[in-house]
Amino acid sequence: MGKFIDKIKRLFGWKERNIGVIASVGGPETGQNDFWDKTEMTVVPQSEPDVLFQECGHYGPSKVRIIFWNLSFSPELKDEMIKMANGCKTAEAKCPNCMLELLRKHAIRCCLCGGAILPGEPVALYSGGRGINKKMATRVGKEFVGCLAWECCPSGGFFSGHWSQDGFKPTFASGNSVAAEVFATGKAIVGTTDDPPTIKTIEPSEPTPEK
Repeated sequence: MGKFIDKIKRLFGWKERNIGVIASVGGPETGQNDFWDKTEMTVVPQSEPDVLFQECGHYGPSKVRIIFWNLSFSPELKDEMIKMANGCKTAEAKCPNCMLELLRKHAIRCCLCGGAILPGEPVALYSGGRGINKKMATRVGKEFVGCLAWECCPSGGFFSGHWSQDGFKPTFASGNSVAAEVFATGKAIVGTTDDPPTIKTIEPSEPTPEK
């Protein structure tokens, strides 16, 4: 969940505590999670409206719990973000309801488990296969966007890029997954799925001359 915490900080400017995944059972025979029944998207106030959020101009609570599909988290304002102006607390941030609207606008669901994929998350692309919810899935061309959770993604070779606020952002100019790029170029690829990723290609070793 560390990567998700980083995304909350980057997207909303808040700090994060007590993040979790809402439990779900009854997944497909493959063992993957099934979050398609998790449809709740709500802000649960944990305090009275006590802050003017300057990025959107709304008053709202400084302590909340946000439930978004399979995710549940409690962001808090960073201390250095809170200022006093004319006897009123203000913060350079978006209010919780605007945060939720950003999630509604930019998050998508994994084509397999239905879990949330947020901007900045690494994703896989699938051309088809058992378990894909084609009616609800997000497509990139003719392929379906999925998360990289162990239960969904059979191999890191399916890593293809990142989801962003502007849609799919491929890792390779070709749009290939890691595995497809290896086959296309004949070079080994090592790196991370960070955003941006750290990718290095390795030339194949020269064959040993026969004696």
